[in-house]
Amino acid sequence: MARKPFTCPLGLFPLPFCSILLLAFLLLFFTPSPSQGGERVFKITNAAVKEHNLAQGAQKFADLVNQRTKGRLRIEGLFGGALGGERDITEGVQQGSIEMGVITTAILAAFEPMMGLFDMPFIMRDYDHAHKVQDGPVGAEAARRLLERKGIRTLAYYDQGFRYVVTINKPVRRMEDLKGLKLRSPEAPTYFRTLQLLGANPTPIPWPETYTALQTRVVDGFENSPNTIYTAKLWEVSKYITRTNHIYSGAILCINEKVWQSLSPDLRKIFLEAAEEAKRWERQMATTQEAMYLKEVQKKGMVVFDIDQKPLRAAVEPFYKEYAAKVGGFEWIQRIRDTR
Repeated sequence: MARKPFTCPLGLFPLPFCSILLLAFLLLFFTPSPSQGGERVFKITNAAVKEHNLAQGAQKFADLVNQRTKGRLRIEGLFGGALGGERDITEGVQQGSIEMGVITTAILAAFEPMMGLFDMPFIMRDYDHAHKVQDGPVGAEAARRLLERKGIRTLAYYDQGFRYVVTINKPVRRMEDLKGLKLRSPEAPTYFRTLQLLGANPTPIPWPETYTALQTRVVDGFENSPNTIYTAKLWEVSKYITRTNHIYSGAILCINEKVWQSLSPDLRKIFLEAAEEAKRWERQMATTQEAMYLKEVQKKGMVVFDIDQKPLRAAVEPFYKEYAAKVGGFEWIQRIRDTR
C-alpha cells in the first residue's frame, strides 16, 4: 500500500509554509525567559524623589551592580513613591514582591524595635558618631534581629540627615512654641513619642501625602532634614525652619533574604562590594547636601531659626527608659552613648 505524502496538519497551507509556522510556534513558546537563565531584573525603591540622597544612593548601588554583572542581572530603580510609602515598601521587601529597598530605620522600628535606637532623640552627637554606631556592634545586632525576625537583610547603612522642625505660619523659637502644634510625623513610634514629649500633636501621615497635607493645612508643619525639604519642594507650602537637630535619621540598603539566597556566591560578592562603595558615596552626599540645601531653601524665602536645645533634651529624657524595655535593656542605649 502506497504511503500518503505528509501534508500540513491544518490542511490549509502548503507544506513549506506550514513548517515555518511550526518553527515560529516553537520559538515563541519554548524560548527561555530571563528567569530561566537569561538576565534577571530586580526592583530597588525608595519613597523619596529621585533627586534625594537616599534615592540617589539606591541608584548608585544599582549602577555599580549593573556595571559589574555584565548583563547577568539588572537592578531597576523606582522612586518618588512609585511603589508606595515606606511601610508599603518594607512589607514588599519582607514578602519578596519588591526585591530591594532603601528604607529609613524609623519605619523599620515598627517591624524590629532595635532599628529605632538610631532615631532616638538627641542620641547621635554628629554624623561620625552615627556611622560608628551603625557600622559597629549595635548596627550589627539590629541588622541580625531584622533578618532573623522579618527576613530582610541589611547590606549597608545610609544617611538621611539631622532633622529640623518646619512650620507653615507660626515660627518655633522656643520649646513653648511647640505646644499643641499639629506636626506631620512618620509612621514611626520613635518620632511620634518624641514629638509628644516636646509638646506637639504628632499626626502620622505617609510621606507621599505630606505635600498635600501641608498645602491643605491638615497639619501646621512637619519635621525633616534640609535635603528632604528642598528636593520635595516643601518650601512651596511652608515658611519657617527651626534647627532643633532633635533626631538623626538613617536608612538601610536592604534585600529580601530569599532573593539573597538565590544569588550565586560571586553575585553576592558583587552586591556586598557595591553596597560598601555606595554607602561611602551616599554618606558624603548627604552631609554635603545638608548645608547646600539649607542655603537653597533660604533663597526660596524660608526663614531659619536656632533654638536652645537644653529644655528639649530634658523633655525627652524619659523616653530612653521607655524604649529600653523594647530592645532588651538600657545597655544598648548606653553603648550608643559610649561610642567614640
